[in-house]
Amino acid sequence: MKKIVILVLMATLLMVLPAQAQGVDLTSLAHYLPTDAPIYIAANSSAGSIETVDSLASRLSGIIGMSVGSTPFSDLLDSEVQYMDSQSDFDSLVRPWLGDTIAMAVISPTQFIDDGELYLFVSVTDELRARKYLNLALENSSYADEYTISEYAGGTLYLASEDVGWNDSYWLTSDVLVVADSSYDGFLYEPPTSDSLADNPKFNDTVALLPEDNYGAMMYLDTQAILQILDQMGMSEAEGMFAGMNVSQLQEAIGAQAWGFGLMRGRHLTIDFAQHISLGVLEAAGFPMSITGPVDPAFAQYIPADSALVLHDTQLGETISQTLDTLAMMGEIFGAEQQRQLDDWG
Repeated sequence: MKKIVILVLMATLLMVLPAQAQGVDLTSLAHYLPTDAPIYIAANSSAGSIETVDSLASRLSGIIGMSVGSTPFSDLLDSEVQYMDSQSDFDSLVRPWLGDTIAMAVISPTQFIDDGELYLFVSVTDELRARKYLNLALENSSYADEYTISEYAGGTLYLASEDVGWNDSYWLTSDVLVVADSSYDGFLYEPPTSDSLADNPKFNDTVALLPEDNYGAMMYLDTQAILQILDQMGMSEAEGMFAGMNVSQLQEAIGAQAWGFGLMRGRHLTIDFAQHISLGVLEAAGFPMSITGPVDPAFAQYIPADSALVLHDTQLGETISQTLDTLAMMGEIFGAEQQRQLDDWG
């Protein structure tokens, strides 16, 4: 049954090879998440986005002189569909019901700590065709008899039994398909009955910091909630390894993050990052950092037109040095935590 998730998750390649969205609201699926969801990653899945990925991969291959993926993205999607129906392809079996947006999310910090559950949200334009697709996927799996189908929260729930808890469970309504990546504890997702992530001022204010509104993919991270997750998982022990490091202060200093990925104006591969931070609190927490001023776009006149990669900063050396120092420190923290877990297991 992982085939059905692989099929849709392939579209998350848009995070690596972003495509330009044309009027697609990447925050639309946030309406189905609880207001405190800490991680939300969305991508454009509208018609034409797949072709853009293939085109971009081809262009990148020409620039770097090697293949970016041995098989076109569109062919990979078709092969996944043909696993279930040899006479069909992605455009005939999936495209008719697939909406403009897909998203992956952690819906609860507590739930993620307990079981690491991830959820996939897929916008749906034709519930009947989506239902036929799910039924076909079940029929072609080895676990069709292990699923129960019932009404749930105004939609249809396809629940895998605990005996095959590694399989996905699905909830389908007229406009969304929600996929749980495992079923060991049943189906824990509940649609919001009042406010959702889309109503959360922190979410909206953070996403609004991004300079563009036509990304092919976006990511929202509630950094404070994620730091709390790490703290509850035992990462607070990292404080003992680095003098002056204060996790609780760090949570106060760093606001939520928004990332935007896109192919702007048809040619510029762009990654934008936005975040509110408090430099004073950050330094007090043991992470001294400075912010450089805005770059001068006119400086681009000195850069060759065929440059494959350009890093442009007003204090580039300092920025790179700080980034490397931070990555090295985080690597030591996670390495020490991994060793601690190995020692605990004997």
